Amino acid sequence: MLVMTRKVLIKVKRKLLRHKVGDYVLLKNEERHQTKSDPKFRGPFLVTEVLDGDRYVLKSLSSKMTYKYSHELLRKLPEEEIANELNMSDVESAIELVRDEDVERRVISEKTLKET
Repeated sequence: MLVMTRKVLIKVKRKLLRHKVGDYVLLKNEERHQTKSDPKFRGPFLVTEVLDGDRYVLKSLSSKMTYKYSHELLRKLPEEEIANELNMSDVESAIELVRDEDVERRVISEKTLKET
């Protein structure tokens, strides 16, 4: 039986790829809902917020839905694929939406700080 020490496990462990707000990611499809010919990932989604525990809030570009997922289910969308997947007007409107939401969060947090 092979016994690995902690140092070896840390070396072998996959590096965590962190996404930033504004990155485009793909979401892994659930295996139980797919056949052999189905795509393994769906999306693209826009990262709108980074949460604790390597989790992310994702905004769907085709609807107004937001989702929370951990980093294990996400893959970064390659830069050369972004232009193919999206229209530039969609990209600009999604970025504006993220900026508006950030401003609203800051105003709400400042109001709560003043009240306390």
